[in-house]
Amino acid sequence: MPVLCVDGVIVHKDKFLLIQRDREPLKRRFWTPGGRVYRGEKIQEALKRKMKEECGIDIKILYLMGFYEDFYPKNEFNLDYVHTVSAVYLATTETDKIKLDNLHTAYKWADRLPRDFYIQTPYTSTLKGEKNESRISEARHHRL
Repeated sequence: MPVLCVDGVIVHKDKFLLIQRDREPLKRRFWTPGGRVYRGEKIQEALKRKMKEECGIDIKILYLMGFYEDFYPKNEFNLDYVHTVSAVYLATTETDKIKLDNLHTAYKWADRLPRDFYIQTPYTSTLKGEKNESRISEARHHRL
């Protein structure tokens, strides 16, 4: 059964927040912050909770960008694979000061999202890495 997750494309001063995971999946990779939605929890509330837990920040949610789906053979549950479906939101924060939890080892404010990060959107089939640089640039300026 898929795991419902939420990810935040967090923008501050034209940069994207990426955090480095200390566990599978995506161990040692810089990625957008986010995680599982709890049973009975609304998705936007889960996003606010995850940003506070993982990064120590408050956010302003702008809108749902689309979704991201993946299968992770490497995972902390020792399963054959974990299937995740993530709602991806664009959000802003007032600060660049990040306080990481114990599941992450580093953070950075990046000019671009990871090359293999992609979002299925209702407007285009895929928002992915360099091929959609103008779309990602628009995200920085909240014009998507």
